Parts: sequence; C-alpha cells; structure tokens
Amino acid sequence: MRAMFHCDGPPGRDRGAVLLFVLLVVLALAMVLTAGIEGLGLEETGARVQRNRLRAEALAESGICLAAFLLAREVSGSGVVHRGQVWSRFFHDPQLRQTFFDQNTVEGAAILRLFADDVLRVEIQDESGKIPINALAGANFEIYKNMLLALLQSSLFHLSEPEALRLIYALRDWLDADDTTFSSLGNNQIVGAEDDYYRTRQAPYRCKNGPLETLSELLLVRGMTVELYNGKNGQPGLKDLLTVWESRTININTAPAPVLRALAWRLDEVRGNAFAQAIIDYRENRFHTGSLEKPGWYRTMLPEFQDVLLPEGIMSLKSSHFTVTATARAGATTVTRFASLERIRPEVAGWHTIKVLYQGLRAPSASR
Repeated sequence: MRAMFHCDGPPGRDRGAVLLFVLLVVLALAMVLTAGIEGLGLEETGARVQRNRLRAEALAESGICLAAFLLAREVSGSGVVHRGQVWSRFFHDPQLRQTFFDQNTVEGAAILRLFADDVLRVEIQDESGKIPINALAGANFEIYKNMLLALLQSSLFHLSEPEALRLIYALRDWLDADDTTFSSLGNNQIVGAEDDYYRTRQAPYRCKNGPLETLSELLLVRGMTVELYNGKNGQPGLKDLLTVWESRTININTAPAPVLRALAWRLDEVRGNAFAQAIIDYRENRFHTGSLEKPGWYRTMLPEFQDVLLPEGIMSLKSSHFTVTATARAGATTVTRFASLERIRPEVAGWHTIKVLYQGLRAPSASR
C-alpha cells in the first residue's frame, strides 16, 4: 500500500488542530460503522466482537495517522533528527501530549485518556539508525562487511569469525545480481551460497540475486537462524538492528548501542562498548540536544574518543525512513497495525511530506 500524507499550513498552528481533526474523523468513522453493524440485527455476542474489532482497527489507524503527523512537523531547519524531538518523545511523555491536547475539553480529555488507560500504544522507530543490509552488495561492501563482522562476533551473537564471514558472504550472494559464489582468499577459504546450495534444500528454492524486500527474507539465507534473527533472552536480534527501508546512511543520533559498536569495529570489544555507551549517555542528556545538530559532535564532545576512526562516508545526522507500530485495545480485542513511512524534506523550511511505503495489520513477511 502506498499513499501520501501531506500537511499544509503554518508549523506553529496551535495545539495540533490538524492532528485533532484527523483523530476525531477516524474515531467518528468507527462509531458510524459499529452502529451500522448493530443495526444489522446480528447476534449480540458476534456484534460485540465485530464492534470491538472495528473500534480497535480505527484506533490503531489513528495511531498511524498521529505518528505521520508528528513526523511531518518541521522542528529544525537543519533537518537533523535525534531522539530528543517530539516524534520520539510524544508517546512516552504525558506532559508533552498535553501541549497538543487540551485536557479541559471533552475531545482532548477523551484522546488523552486513550494513552493513560493504555488503550492505544504507538512506537516509532527510526530505520535510518539501523544498518542498511542491502548496501552489503554495493560499493561500500568492505565497510558493511566489517560492521557486520563486529556485530556478529559481539557478545550479542557470539559467532566465531569463520561463522560470521560465512553468513556475510551468503548474504552478499543473496543480494548481488550474479550467480558466482562469493569466497575469501587464502588457505582457509570461506564461501557464500548460490543456487547450487538452495536447490539441495528439502524444499528447494532459488537464490534471490536481488535486494531484500522484507527483513524476514533473512531466514531464507544460508547460515541464518531464528535465534540470530529474533534475538534471545530479551536481547535484540538482527531484525531489530538491520533495515531494508534505508539504503544509504546510518544516523548516529538514533542508532542503537549494537550498531554504534559495529560502527567502531576497529576498537576492541571493551572500548567499543564503552564508546557506544558514551554516545547513548550523551544523546539522552536533554541539555545536549543543541550539540546533536553539529557534524562530528561525537568527536568534539567526547574527547576521550576523539581518536576513534568511524566510516564517515556512510554516517549522517539525518533520517528519511521510519516504521510505526500501533496497537489498540477495545474490550477483549487487540489489533496491531504496522506502517513504513518515508519522510521527504521540503525544499524550504516547513512541513514534510510523508509517503506510506507499506501499511498492514502486521509487518511484511518473506515470500518465495
């Protein structure tokens, strides 16, 4: 599904009037639909289930609209993106939400109550802070190979160097357009995987030889396991650290700790983890938000790491791709909607255009 959200009007419009209008329209639609169902004379229990599902779907849809509205707002003319901004804080900060909705009005109180009662939960993730896996087949292969090698060998995944390289080369073969198996040089040769491997599987299939369209396609690649993909013991998996939506750069202002550690692959494990934690600690200090807009802040503001060499060519302070997960509850029914959004920066300071790249009741899954 592809669509466009475009917000016109001055950025300073009071108390989120456009946002309030969108939410009220969606909620009103839910009430009209549920009233129609009741009028059909359906059996009472069935009608209640249908009514709750429609309400939950409408609420989840309103959560997606709300996230798109927040991402469309232009906060800074620089275009820099960081987690101190409204799009990141809104759903976790009750005081911030009250600057958008007047709790002394019937409408504002009703909407704020949705969050207070945990009826609606929304999470926005900056995909531009993750490792763009499709770039592994591009001109910066060596950079991304080294990043993935550091990530897979870290305490998060515990792969040996041969195991990690075998998976990385298989990923490269899955992504690149040729049918030649990628391999390392030297006596201890490590090879990837092409059709000759995948055709021997119990349920044979072809090597894709093209970019991933969904992250779950990783599970089709030789060497990938469910544990690597999902993570274990509450720790993030590759599905949380890689992205198919971004293809160019990594935003150091929003990258999670394992990605920051991978960016500093030249450091040993202890100092690399210390570097990642220092970045996160600095970003989370609300008095540092102004510094986050300065190129190279991680070097000038963290003098103990000023000698760290990072791959400048793939790093950024800006973001263009976000994913939104909205979960809504109505009675005993819970519905989750997922959307991938691209934020297109305006030519002049103002509101962004938000393009919907994908939207559905769940994240997209692999197909073959």
